[in-house]
Amino acid sequence: MEIVKVKYYSETTKTYSDREYSYLSENGLKVGDIVTVPVRDTTGKAMVTAVNVPESEVAAFKDKLKVIPAAPPLIQEEPVMSYEDYLEALEEDMESSINTNTYDPISPDNSIAVISIKPEIDPAYPDLVSEAAALCRYADLRIIKNDEDAKTATDDLNLIRKLEKSIEGLRDKYVRPLNEHVKAINNKFKTLSIPLDQADKTTEAKILAYRNEVKRKAREAEEINRQKEELARKEAAFNGTGEVTIDTTPVIIPEVVKNVRAETATAGVRSNWKAEVIDFAALSDEYKLPDMTTLNAMARSRKGQNPPAGVKFYDDASLTVRNRY
Repeated sequence: MEIVKVKYYSETTKTYSDREYSYLSENGLKVGDIVTVPVRDTTGKAMVTAVNVPESEVAAFKDKLKVIPAAPPLIQEEPVMSYEDYLEALEEDMESSINTNTYDPISPDNSIAVISIKPEIDPAYPDLVSEAAALCRYADLRIIKNDEDAKTATDDLNLIRKLEKSIEGLRDKYVRPLNEHVKAINNKFKTLSIPLDQADKTTEAKILAYRNEVKRKAREAEEINRQKEELARKEAAFNGTGEVTIDTTPVIIPEVVKNVRAETATAGVRSNWKAEVIDFAALSDEYKLPDMTTLNAMARSRKGQNPPAGVKFYDDASLTVRNRY
């Protein structure tokens, strides 16, 4: 018999366990097989996650390993569950082996992720609420009349900022897995969108280039016709008889179609006027913005002294609290 590892399947949440469990197998199995395994006094469904496990990994408890009886693997069923049902099942199974405070993509074939969704049930949350409320009350009632009062207030500032870091840490614990999961999904769909975006831009650019070329030819034809008429007037004036010998037949002006009507869609050009600064010195003062990054850096480096014309340096002081322990 070979040693294999499996992950238990939960009928409640339709997910597999994070932890792997070792078994002996009477028939050859492969990774991904769904099998019935003995669990305590009953049986359950599990997925094989490793085969041919070295005996050294289970030497300490090999004699306690249970045996997966010889039987054809079960047909793997895709877990089907709405998001609302999943959340409800997750609450019901809160006391079970599923850990709601961890993020686990389960397996490549499983689209359900076990994530933390209710920070208010986290053991750390109520403590943070109580501490934050207490510190807020102390701040409202605080009176600073001497150095000792200021020292006590400084210690409280240190506590407040430590608590803020703790709150941020707890928030990050819940948000980071969600953000990483969303990022992974977005990256997958971005892979699909990139060639389409490129095809869209390329096709649009070619349509606009064609339209611009038609407009250029139309302007050129109009200019040729204008020059013909001007030359005819000059010839008539020169002859003194009004006789014109040159060909004044107008050049056909290409039609600039405003909208392209295809079988399934219509494409039109919408104007989008923009401004470009070509001479900053010539700009009116109302359109010029000060470079506050440079000016603030100058105020710091000059310690508030010698501001440039039109600028005032001021000290917007804040209190710095450093943890001594």
